[in-house]
Amino acid sequence: MKFYRELANYTPKGNSIVTIGVFDGVHRGHLYLLHHLKEEAKRLKASPLVVTFSTHPKDTLKPDAKIRLISSLEDRISLLKLAGVDNIAVLTFDEDLSKLKSDDFIDGLINNLNMKGMVLGPNFALGYKREGNSKKLQEIGATRGFKVFFTNPLINLDEMISSSAIRESINKGDVEHAEIMLGRPFSISGLVIPGNQRGRKLGFPTANLKMDDKITIPKDGIYATLAHIGNDIYYSATSIGVNPTFGNNSRTVETYLIKFNGNLYGKQLKLEFVKHIRDQQSFDSASTLKVQMEKDVQITVEILKSKFETGNDQ
Repeated sequence: MKFYRELANYTPKGNSIVTIGVFDGVHRGHLYLLHHLKEEAKRLKASPLVVTFSTHPKDTLKPDAKIRLISSLEDRISLLKLAGVDNIAVLTFDEDLSKLKSDDFIDGLINNLNMKGMVLGPNFALGYKREGNSKKLQEIGATRGFKVFFTNPLINLDEMISSSAIRESINKGDVEHAEIMLGRPFSISGLVIPGNQRGRKLGFPTANLKMDDKITIPKDGIYATLAHIGNDIYYSATSIGVNPTFGNNSRTVETYLIKFNGNLYGKQLKLEFVKHIRDQQSFDSASTLKVQMEKDVQITVEILKSKFETGNDQ
C-alpha cells in the first residue's frame, strides 16, 4: 500500500510527536497548533513532525467539490519549516488511504515515525468515515503507549480561524480579512507569460501571470498589491477578470509594476494582495479606461505608502 511505502521514506531520528492535516495556508490557527506541537515535543524530548497530504482529501472523497487551495504544496512546506517544523511527511491521499481504519493508520505512524504522541486540532478525526474521533484515538493511545492532545480553536472576533473561512474571504475579494486570519498577506505566484499587450498600448505594461488552476484567486476586480521578483519588491496594481472593455472572455491575472523597467517574460512573480480597490467594470472607450487606470495606480500608491511608509523608498 502506498501509505506505508511513503511513510517509510520519513523515518525520523529518535521519537516523534505528530500532528496531521492539510495545513492549507498555514494560517494563525495552524501556527497555534504547531506551537503546542513543538512545546509537547520539547517536553517529551522528541522531534515535532507534521503529516500532510499532497492534495486535499476532498479531491478524492468529493471530487465534484473542486477545492481551490490557498497555497501550493511547495508553499505549505516552506511555511511549515518557517514555523519551526523541519520534519514533514507528505502522503498521497488516494482511495486506499481513504478506506484505511484508524488503528491501521496509527500503526503506520508508530512503526515508521516512532510516534510517541499526537497533537491535534479541534474536531479532528481520521480513518475510514472519520471513525477515529477524539475518544477512539485516546483509547488507541492508552493501549499503544502514546498520548493524544487536542488544542482549542483559535478565535478572531467570534470567528473560528480556518482554511475554509479564509478561502471564502478571498473569493469575496476581502483580502484584508484574509490577511488577519493568515497572519500575513494572501499571495499567489505564477510565471509571467505573453498577453495581448493592451496595457502597454495604454501606457501601463502589465505582467500576465500563468496561474495554477488549483489555487484560489480573489474575485474579479482591481487590487493594490506588492510584486516580488526574486529579492526585489515593487508596488503594483493588479487586475483580475475578463477585460470586458475589449470583449475578452478568458479570465486573467495582470499586474502593473510601478517604477519598474525591464523584461519580465519567463520570470516567476509573487503577488501579495493588500486591498481591493474596485470591482471590474466595462468602459465605453480605451481612453476612458486609461483615465481610470491612472486613478487606480494613484490609489494603489496611496494605499501601499500608507501601509508600508517605513523602510521602503517606492
